[in-house]
Amino acid sequence: MPPTSMLPRHVICLSATLICILGGCPPATIAQFIPQTASTSINAENALQQGLSQAEQGNYEAAIAAYTQALRLNPTRAAAFYQRGVARFYLRQTLPALNDYNQALQRDPNFADAYIARGIVRYELGGTPGAIEDFTQAIRLQPRHATAYYYRGIASLDPKLPTSNPERLRSAIADFTQAIQLDPSFVDAYSYQGLSHYRLRDLPAAKDDFSQVIQLNPGDDWAYYRRGLIRSELQDYSGAIADYDQAIRLNPDWNPFVYRDRGKTRKYLGLAGAEEDFATFQQIYPLIFGTSASSRPSENPDVYYQQGIELLKRGMKREAKKRFERAVALYQSRGNVSGRTRAMQQLKKTK
Repeated sequence: MPPTSMLPRHVICLSATLICILGGCPPATIAQFIPQTASTSINAENALQQGLSQAEQGNYEAAIAAYTQALRLNPTRAAAFYQRGVARFYLRQTLPALNDYNQALQRDPNFADAYIARGIVRYELGGTPGAIEDFTQAIRLQPRHATAYYYRGIASLDPKLPTSNPERLRSAIADFTQAIQLDPSFVDAYSYQGLSHYRLRDLPAAKDDFSQVIQLNPGDDWAYYRRGLIRSELQDYSGAIADYDQAIRLNPDWNPFVYRDRGKTRKYLGLAGAEEDFATFQQIYPLIFGTSASSRPSENPDVYYQQGIELLKRGMKREAKKRFERAVALYQSRGNVSGRTRAMQQLKKTK
């Protein structure tokens, strides 16, 4: 993921904010400054630290102002450009963020996290080959950077690449596997590896991947639902129903499809409760999607995200939580990294 919490725990300045999704903030060493005076250097560092503090609180406009002040005092500081790019990314200022990452790399060509951040933006802008180049360069600089492998795996899934679908999937799985070897607690890597195995129709491997997601994050209702679908295809119907049951216990209101699929399985097995499941599906569907199940709308994660923002402004946290959770799941299913990251950040505010 990706689920209500699929971001890797160890990697968030960008997984829970983008500041650490890239493996941590670069060190602020005095050697990176070319100050006119000692006072200028101290003031620039103070401004940078103020920006980091504001960003950690989600105050990205204030963070950008602080980083800009740091750059006025010391325009050679790669870290300030990088962090300003991260803040701009969160505000959907994609092109300014890209420019900041370019500036950071001009000043420090060995800045692995800046390559990853730029790769994410390039991917979101449709420049997948350039994104893969950036992730690969980050791996060259830091061969044990699990997040670089993870994002290269995601980019490798892009159907616009001039390779066959099985080739893309196998390439992505290789990168997810490497990320997991480097960090066995990398939940998102297991999740995307599971989706990739599923698309390759390696159902046992996909089931194992989602089982690992559940072991690492027992509260992940999305993983239970996905594993239930896979178990159903493997004709493990009792196991599928158990997974659907657990997904519903964890989050009974956000996913109408779990009721539909549990109802189908119950009906196939001749078990009681199928009609009740179908009725619940019909009841919940319009509450989540704003239309009847029969109309089958094209789901737009941006719509759910904006609905969540508006509901959050009104203090309706429970309703906002549902919208952000749906946005996270849709962004993840479409490989939209930045969208999922932003939705995850907003989801935290509903707790």
